[in-house]
Amino acid sequence: MAHFEKGDAADSEQPDTAGPSGRQRARGPGAPALPEADGAALQGKSVLQVLLQAVDNCKPAVQASALARGTGVDYVPKFVPPKLQRSLAVR
Repeated sequence: MAHFEKGDAADSEQPDTAGPSGRQRARGPGAPALPEADGAALQGKSVLQVLLQAVDNCKPAVQASALARGTGVDYVPKFVPPKLQRSLAVR
């Protein structure tokens, strides 16, 4: 059961005519709204710097490798080499 505090969207006096944003719909009807990015973190950075930072944030450190043992399959974590990390992050 959802608990709403005073001032939440459920208690607002004016109806929301625009409807929920795409992010709210994807998270569910009762989920709280996410704060919108104001761009303050991007001040003074070039597009290339932001893109490279995004790729660095997506790099996987380990990858699950399948190892067959008897009739079952075990998944073993293995470290990903740096070149493969960047390739997987860009995909």
